[in-house]
Amino acid sequence: MQRIFGQKDFIMDWPSQVVELIKQHFRKFGIIYHPGRDVHSCLVDFMNLDLKLVKPIPRKVYKSKTFKSRLIPPSYQHAISYIENKINNGHDITFHQSKKTLDPSFNDLLLNDWIIQHLHVSNTKSQQNQRFYDRSKYLLFVAFSIKQAFFIDVRLHNEPYVFARKELLEIIDNNWPQLFKDNVIEDGFFTSEHTDEQISTLRNRGYTIGTTKVNDKIVINPGLGITTSGHNIHVVRRANSVLKMLHDAFYEIETDAENIKKDLSSEVGFVINQLDVEIRKLTEWPYFAFYEKTSNCYIQKDYSRSQII
Repeated sequence: MQRIFGQKDFIMDWPSQVVELIKQHFRKFGIIYHPGRDVHSCLVDFMNLDLKLVKPIPRKVYKSKTFKSRLIPPSYQHAISYIENKINNGHDITFHQSKKTLDPSFNDLLLNDWIIQHLHVSNTKSQQNQRFYDRSKYLLFVAFSIKQAFFIDVRLHNEPYVFARKELLEIIDNNWPQLFKDNVIEDGFFTSEHTDEQISTLRNRGYTIGTTKVNDKIVINPGLGITTSGHNIHVVRRANSVLKMLHDAFYEIETDAENIKKDLSSEVGFVINQLDVEIRKLTEWPYFAFYEKTSNCYIQKDYSRSQII
């Protein structure tokens, strides 16, 4: 519990507010969430789920030559067309993903390392779980951007080390080399090269490789790497950044309340005598911010002084 504004009757436990907002957010997906050790671990779970879920936005689908050359049974072809139509129209594809996707603490190591999603090639719902589509013999490997979806390959689910096949990156490079333009290390050389089996083993043991040999290029893995916990490095960094911003903003409110009240008063055109602050969830970065209820304004630290946003 932390006291702010020097008011004896005002106590704000903002970390608990953040945790409660995360729990509310998860409930929208039918997730009953049991918070971890502290607010930081909850923010990591929040960012982890956000990374795994494909936003339901209309996207144009591109298909690799390898994907087009695969010979798969007609029933699976129909299922792929079903998924493709959903992606084109911006429909939710969450329930074609792994059933563990909606577990905030579960790490998809393929996604974390290479930012490649895998979807179950099915257009029928499971009898055991009517939310998810049937787990299928084939998996569709896809890379997503904001407005595009790249169908990389279709592979058998039981293929050895199917989630660690370097060929997935080679297919991307062969078909859409522009996707790696910021990841290629020019004039570099490899000190060691890992097999698919070794990549799988290292991931499962919490080691990060950082780079992969792709068609004689040194490519920085799109996910940047995996922490010892199995989390994507981006996920942990984003959680750290949000926590720092909230800490900094709270400190600013504690130490500069009078100037904040003046700024708010000027913004809204009437005098704010006392700050009435809570944490609110935003729809985009940084996802959480301090909100002053009397003025209906957000307060965020801009690393120079308080700023009304």
